[in-house]
Amino acid sequence: MFLITHAISLICLIGLVSANTETILLPIPHYYNIPAHPSSYVQHLESPVHAPMVNETHSLLKDYPIGNKFKQISVSKSAVNVQYNDKLALPHTLLVKLNNYNDQTFKSDDTLYVKLCWPATEPFDVDLSYKFIQEEEGEELDLYLIINYESDAHSYTKGHRLDSFSFNLHVSNSPWDLIDLIVYLVDLLIIIVTIILPNLRKLV
Repeated sequence: MFLITHAISLICLIGLVSANTETILLPIPHYYNIPAHPSSYVQHLESPVHAPMVNETHSLLKDYPIGNKFKQISVSKSAVNVQYNDKLALPHTLLVKLNNYNDQTFKSDDTLYVKLCWPATEPFDVDLSYKFIQEEEGEELDLYLIINYESDAHSYTKGHRLDSFSFNLHVSNSPWDLIDLIVYLVDLLIIIVTIILPNLRKLV
């Protein structure tokens, strides 16, 4: 019985953690003409990185690090801070431009792994996606990560307002991160199949 309780508690804890994590796999199309970007990423001095607003609901980061362990480029989860105006009662959007630093950070048919995490103290709903956007005339399309976020807070405290949102964002072109994720999911499946399900059958 203790084992069942412990396992169920573990599953609940995992559910709580995953509720504050969004991940996507971003495939680079085979025929995508990747815009040239011969320069390296310049590390921001401030932490967290503050994304400037371009209008009332949209903010923009033109540079953001992309990890690649095969080329000895490794970045930790970077902290990002964006402004939020809860008086508007509208979803806000952060656009993050994904540059091919040194023209070798990623290539066609690669897959980028994107993970966004935020603490339970930040009452926001988050949606993670990507889009190819044509910034200038011509055929080149720039790759952008799209982060939509909206407050899910309900406060009865007079004067209490949400004016910002902080989270960790990690972008990587490393299959090792995917392997870690797969191993984690396999371990979780083994726990469910070998421990939880047999004990649940005994209770039925």
